[in-house]
Order: sequence, then C-alpha cells, then structure tokens
Amino acid sequence: MIHYSSFERTIEAIRFDRDIAIVMGSEEVVSVGDAPRAGQKVHRRFTNIWKITGTTWVMIGRHANVIPPK
Repeated sequence: MIHYSSFERTIEAIRFDRDIAIVMGSEEVVSVGDAPRAGQKVHRRFTNIWKITGTTWVMIGRHANVIPPK
C-alpha cells in the first residue's frame, strides 16, 4: 500500500453515459516510505471510471500516468 504526505486532485472533466461516469484530470502527490520517488512531488494525469450500483458509485477502472519533470 502506498501512503502519501500530500495529495491534490484537480478534476477537469466529468462525462456521464447512463450508469457510467468518466472523470479526467491531474494529480500532485508526495509519497512516503519505500515507494518509488518517496519525498518528491509527482505530477500525473488520471482517468477514473465509475459505475452506479443501486445508490452507490463504484470505481471500476483507473489509469494514471506520471508527467515527467521539465
């Protein structure tokens, strides 16, 4: 399990199609412990896919990729 000392998410778009929601945006995270790049701020883009089941939204898919530093 990865632990973060900071985590900030910016949602840029949400699209709905019946019982599916697709959420896209960016994240800035700083992990701690034995994680790769621990202590460094990492910028990444993400896409989360959610499905409503009854009255609860459940994440059914996720993709995130690191944006290399300039």
